[in-house]
Amino acid sequence: MCRPQFFMPIISLLSQSSKRGARTIISLRQELSVAKAQSVDVTKFEERRDKFTAEFMKFVKSHKEKHDEAIAAIDKAIADAEKQIDRLRKIKGLFDTSNQKLERAGEVLETDFTIKKLTYGNPTMRAKFEEARRLSSASDTTGLIE
Repeated sequence: MCRPQFFMPIISLLSQSSKRGARTIISLRQELSVAKAQSVDVTKFEERRDKFTAEFMKFVKSHKEKHDEAIAAIDKAIADAEKQIDRLRKIKGLFDTSNQKLERAGEVLETDFTIKKLTYGNPTMRAKFEEARRLSSASDTTGLIE
């Protein structure tokens, strides 16, 4: 129970108190909405971060595979080149051996082969060489007479 003379101040006190409570509730609601917005922002940030990380790791994995394939291809090319070098060295050795044999054969030809030895057992060729020799000696003598 309240005396009538205090009725108005109590109503005014209750009114101010309810206004303060309403302001407090409003400010709490605003803080709550800000907190919710920040929470949503953090959640979205985490989702974007996770998505970026997953895509970046996929990108890194893809490039690592390409890098490994390139290294393997280079290693294969080097191995093939080394095999080719070995083959070329063997061929060069064969050429050198053949060249040495040809040089020796040339030396033998210069010293051992004569027309007499080449035409041995072949009377037709012997006759041709003798005829060529006669023609050659005849042309030498006719050149002097003129």
